[in-house]
Amino acid sequence: TETSAWGRYFTDTDLFDLIDLDVDPRHRRPELRMTLDYPEDLAFVEAVFAALHRPDSTFSLDDIIEFLDAHPEVVALNEQCGAWYRDRFAAESSIRLKPRYPVNRIAIVGCGSIGQRHARNLRRLGVEEVIACRSGRGVTRELDTELDVREVESLDALVKAKPDAAIISNPTSLHVKAALSLIPHVKGLFIEKPIAESLPAAQCLLKAVAQARVVSFVGYNLQFHPAIEQLMSLRRELGRALVFQCQVGQWLPDLHPTEDYRQAYFARRDLGGGMIRTLSHELHLAIELLGPARHVHATVTPYDSLSADVDLIADLQVQHASGSVSQVHLDAVQRTAHRTGVLSAEQGWLRYDLVQPSLIKQSTVDRQPVTAWNGAGFDSNDPYLAEMSAFLQYVREGRVRHAHDVWRGMTTMALIQGALKSAASGQTAAVSAEAAR
Repeated sequence: TETSAWGRYFTDTDLFDLIDLDVDPRHRRPELRMTLDYPEDLAFVEAVFAALHRPDSTFSLDDIIEFLDAHPEVVALNEQCGAWYRDRFAAESSIRLKPRYPVNRIAIVGCGSIGQRHARNLRRLGVEEVIACRSGRGVTRELDTELDVREVESLDALVKAKPDAAIISNPTSLHVKAALSLIPHVKGLFIEKPIAESLPAAQCLLKAVAQARVVSFVGYNLQFHPAIEQLMSLRRELGRALVFQCQVGQWLPDLHPTEDYRQAYFARRDLGGGMIRTLSHELHLAIELLGPARHVHATVTPYDSLSADVDLIADLQVQHASGSVSQVHLDAVQRTAHRTGVLSAEQGWLRYDLVQPSLIKQSTVDRQPVTAWNGAGFDSNDPYLAEMSAFLQYVREGRVRHAHDVWRGMTTMALIQGALKSAASGQTAAVSAEAAR
């Protein structure tokens, strides 16, 4: 009998009450892999035993950690295996759940362009009632009547409407306050990326989600783009991933063409704007491809012509726990938008373009590059629709842990925090490995 997936019925659903056991901080070292699944793991174990084993004595966990801290070359033997195992486990241990909760009434906090998009998609997906809480201070003064959205003026009024789930799509700096007000009253919480303006604020939200056992979902919709879905699938054919390089550039006023960009959240520091936060889709993708980040060096290049008090040009070099590297360029000064990336691996490469939609593959068995996906017929709303469909399904099933939950988004929050710290100090910054605890 195959039992590898059984644990996920306990950890990934709201069917069971779970208790976390406290671990001595000295022993909480998620970057160290001490298990045996791959030949590289065996090489690691053999190196540890060769150094510490004595016939007349027993070595302890403290001895192992002390040895590994002094010998990073031993840690490097199997550090890439964590990402391999995570991918394999995710593919082989999926669980099937029956819908148990109705999701007919959805609350939306913040109805700017993304909030309105979510409202339209909810209607397309058959949600019966959408209720919006709006401050009235944003760029959007009046909602399109075709949205058929009932408006309320406060979070208290939103709670009284008894929504089944909530969507947080207001400015980044206001995410956590709104989310904390709604978490005790809903089965599901969708929160736009990034989770919060700071890592401590995001950790406060994570704690509330965990205590309430509510389904969470972070809106990194790039993971639902067909080019990226193909990229994530095909990379397994190319061996160990070595380097991910990507560029994202567009003209700041074109982000939301119908709005005065100077009043928009992405151009205001007080609302949690800036490109490192706003364009963090690629940071999230880097982690999904190469595993958790451990160090980041970020440079922000000043650009004064747009009169915005946020980072408009940012370059990041990220070192991952796997030993692989990401190089990420983010900017809001390109007059013609571009969004491209290349994943280089031991046995080939994959290159995507999201403006001229395509995915190209070259492997050691290919005589020339081949088109793995082209964007003929692609609708730019499809990833948004797909992520919302997944969120509704997870809420109906009570699936509290999954590939798009707050825990997964916290790894990206830690990288964002590290990048902002590095840009401010001019020094390489460590990325917290404890962010998702």
